[in-house]
Order: sequence, then structure tokens, then C-alpha cells
Amino acid sequence: MSTALVVGSANADLVYSVDRFPQPGETISAKQFTTFAGGKGANQAVAAARSGAIVDFCASLGNDSNGDFLAQTISENCVSLRHTRRSNQPTGTAIIFVNQEAENEIVLNPGANFDLTADDVQSAIDQSKPNIILTQLEITDEAIRQVLHSKSKTILNPAPFRDLTQFDINGLFAITPNETETYALTGILPQNEESIRNAANVILKLGIQNAIVTLGKRGCYWSNGVEELFIPAPSVAPVDTTGAGDVFNGALLAQLLRGNSFPDALQFAVAAASLSTTRPGALTSAPFAQETQQFLTP
Repeated sequence: MSTALVVGSANADLVYSVDRFPQPGETISAKQFTTFAGGKGANQAVAAARSGAIVDFCASLGNDSNGDFLAQTISENCVSLRHTRRSNQPTGTAIIFVNQEAENEIVLNPGANFDLTADDVQSAIDQSKPNIILTQLEITDEAIRQVLHSKSKTILNPAPFRDLTQFDINGLFAITPNETETYALTGILPQNEESIRNAANVILKLGIQNAIVTLGKRGCYWSNGVEELFIPAPSVAPVDTTGAGDVFNGALLAQLLRGNSFPDALQFAVAAASLSTTRPGALTSAPFAQETQQFLTP
């Protein structure tokens, strides 16, 4: 049976609902405060599991109440934690402001996430024997490098963005930058169809097999150098966009794991991400496969 390995971060997300973002030196009052399970790795692992994938999660949690909370929440969502270690560092946290337009600003403290080692990653790969690996950049360079060194079929979500020249990405199966990350990676801001294509071509010339540029409420673009596709996002009334990109990546992973084509997998992933923005939170906003399928059905 096909399995996925998600290598990444897990955080306790402290979410403040505000009318607007504060200016430097300004104090404002929040309308609501909630703690969610989050972190890009945990979000993507749960999104993949809810979309029907069998998922192992390789991560590092602190030996604290936040770590216990995350472990319980992630495992309750049918994600295996057999490759998740506990650290003496505090569990990672993220402070998130969400304004009335459902936009967000995030401050991240990596904590235990930066205790994940190359040996941890290689052990998870050796034992899981995954068909596809999904990873992000909220963990250490050595952990990321070990994933890429394995030459497994890997999807890289380059967020939060950092210089990728230090990693061997030649031959990488797929990369999923958003608009800001695409600009940082290529020097081209993906504003219109021509600039999006040009940016994707720069990515493909790096030796990456599939360039997937996520475009928020505009959907996404995919190219493998031979085929290309723009997939628009369905119109929704967003409540909270936090984690929508993670839902996209997790849902995409699940669909590719099932053997679906990129056009079908991307249509599903865009729908899942759009649906997630109609709910608060990150990890908890990920829809189940049946919900996404019903959302796609006219």
C-alpha cells in the first residue's frame, strides 16, 4: 500500500483575531484568542491524512504541555507519530494575527523543530519506505538536506523561504512556491500569465521536474516543461487563510499518492485549500476527502 512521509515542523499556534494589524509601537486589542495545533509539517500531514493518504510524520516536539497537545491532536487525525521525537527544547510556537479581511501575519519560534536531525530523517525514510515525501523549510538545514539527499520522490514546499542554493534540488520531483516565494526564487513576480510561465520556466531550468506556483485566490499554475495548466480557485467567502497553502500541499500529496494525474490532483488540492479558508485555524481547517469531493461536484 502506498504511503507518504511528511518531514517538518509542529507548532502550537496562538491566533489573535484583530480588526487590523498593529503599527510599529502600537498596542491594539484582540477580539478573540484561540490556541490551535499547527506548524507547516503538522498541517500538511493532517491535510494529507484527511484527504485519504496513509501518513508518517517525522518531527520533533518538546516535552511540555504544548507537545502533548500537538501529539494528541495529530494522532487523532490518523497520522502516525512513530518517527516523531520528543526534545528538551520547548515545542515550537507561532503567534498569528488574523484581520477582518482574513489576511494573516505570523511570528514563529522554532523551538524543538530545530532539534530534528539528519539521522532522525534517514531513520524515518529507511523504516517508512515512503512512495512520496513532503517537506518544508521550518526545520534545520541538515534535516532538509537529508530529505533531498535521499533522492526519494519529494515535494518541497519552500516556506518560510530561504536560499535554496545550499541544497541539491536538481532532479527534485516538485516544488510549490507561493507568489512571494516564487519571486524570491526566480526574481520574477507572478502577476499575469506571461510572468507566471516565465517564473515556472526558471524553476524548471534548476532541474526540478514539476513547477507548481500557488496563486492564493487565483488558484495555481503547473508546468513540467511539456504540459502546463492554470487551475482557477472556486469563489468562497474566506474566514481565515492561515494554513491554506499547507492544505493545498497535503491534499496534493494525497492525490498524487493515489496515482492521480497532476491536473486532477491539482484541481482537488485547490478546492481543498479554498474550502479550508472558510474555517478558522490551520490544521483543524483541513477538509476531509469526501467534503472536498462534494465541494467539487456541481
